[in-house]
Amino acid sequence: MKRYVSAFLLFMFLIAGCSSSNQKEVEKVIQDAFKARADVVFLYKDKKVLQNYFSPKALGQSRDYLAWSPKGQWNNVKNLKYSTTIRINNLKVDGKQASAEVSETAVVTWDYIDPSKVMGTAFAKEDAWNNKKHIVTMFLTPDGKWLVEEDVIQ
Repeated sequence: MKRYVSAFLLFMFLIAGCSSSNQKEVEKVIQDAFKARADVVFLYKDKKVLQNYFSPKALGQSRDYLAWSPKGQWNNVKNLKYSTTIRINNLKVDGKQASAEVSETAVVTWDYIDPSKVMGTAFAKEDAWNNKKHIVTMFLTPDGKWLVEEDVIQ
């Protein structure tokens, strides 16, 4: 009987250890995915890298976010700087599925190369949002990578 109890406890310990490592792995993928997307959006990089983190459906859900621009003035901007922070809440990993609430704060600043080309109220040189909430669902691909399946921005 003692052997069965020991085997059961060892099994439970192994499951708990795997769950913890899966949670850390999913958390790291979320952080990397949001960092890659911020680089694409704010540094105007190629969107192809996002396919490593987001499904086509998730990319479609963040279409407006990906279309951000400094007041439509990409050709008239210099010294663009940004910072983002994310907070992951309610992270749940269940086998090959995961979900989380992600709060994202971003601050972007820039200077204009030629301020005379900027008209009226479009002259702002910063943009920000605070605690934009994302409901993220993920799945484990057959090759063992976590991928954001849905990113519902509220």
